[in-house]
Amino acid sequence: MEASRLAASESSSTLRDTRLSVVSKLLRRVIRHLTRRTALLAIILGCVAALVAIFVGPSTPVGQVMLVAMGIFVSVVVLPEAPHRLWNVKPVDLAETVPSDHLLDASKAIAKAIDIQSRRAATGSMLPDNLITDVWGETLRTLVEVIDDPSKVVRNLEYSARIEPAVGSDTWHRVDTTIRAERHLPRTRGGSVWFSYCSTMPSLSSEFDQHSDGCIARELIQKQDGEDDAVWFERVEGYAVRFDIDGKREDPIGTERIATSQGLTLRTQFESGILADEFVSTELRIAFSLPSDVDDLPVKFAAYSVVGTASVTIELLDSQYEIDCDEYLSPANRNLSINRDLSDRSSTCTIRTSGQTVVPIGAGAVFSWKRHS
Repeated sequence: MEASRLAASESSSTLRDTRLSVVSKLLRRVIRHLTRRTALLAIILGCVAALVAIFVGPSTPVGQVMLVAMGIFVSVVVLPEAPHRLWNVKPVDLAETVPSDHLLDASKAIAKAIDIQSRRAATGSMLPDNLITDVWGETLRTLVEVIDDPSKVVRNLEYSARIEPAVGSDTWHRVDTTIRAERHLPRTRGGSVWFSYCSTMPSLSSEFDQHSDGCIARELIQKQDGEDDAVWFERVEGYAVRFDIDGKREDPIGTERIATSQGLTLRTQFESGILADEFVSTELRIAFSLPSDVDDLPVKFAAYSVVGTASVTIELLDSQYEIDCDEYLSPANRNLSINRDLSDRSSTCTIRTSGQTVVPIGAGAVFSWKRHS
């Protein structure tokens, strides 16, 4: 019986403490609401309006105006401010009424508010100060880059490479690649875009830096032993490069040889067409050769993000080979699949994302192949 009374007493005490806690939180919230800067200013102005109304007489025209003003100031004190209705705001209304830079600043304020809430939450794991704000800021920087330069993103990319391995005394693998994607390059230089073959990693990196100006893709073709600049240029000029924009084949308008201390670059140029005006479907086909002692092919999205779906396929036209891949598409892993197929004539490996995924700049995969033991 005594234990029952004790339990009832403890339950009553817990309930009372809970009610006191709720009342305390409510009072603190009310006090914060009534003592915010806008509320204090409205209280002061309301008092001034009341004093003027008393001094001139409530029934006079000026007194009537002061009474109306006092009511407005009271509503400012009592009613919630705009931030409390944030979740009811429509994107179209924001776009039509708020400048872009203010929207970006507001998103930073939202991130800061979430940061504060996360550290107030009694979850047992306290996040460091500004952690969420910093993560949001990095994401926001990427968004601003895409807004300023749409070439930093492509949509629904398909990359495929067909490799015919060297046989017998042949010293070269023959490679044909196709890249399909929706692109938009508004900053194209001189109304043209180009594909680049590069002889060294520094020259390849330099062409990556030209992506926004019109370098749609690039490939590393290293010089061979005893191969001088003229021979290298002559060799890579024999490789086929074809480019379609919105289903229409574009004829090359010329090639450009570039030789610097960093290495050699051969650019095959095309008219940019409507690529400079909007996102359109494109298809780039290139062919080249790799030395027979090369047994890997890297595929890296180093100049843009991929939004939508992404598919990367490597096919070796010899069933005696097996293909391995080391992918680093980790942000898309929840919708990622890797499939390997073997037929009488070829071995294939495909990495594919599904749904609306975002593959960030720098993601990709390295494919390697070897003969069956």
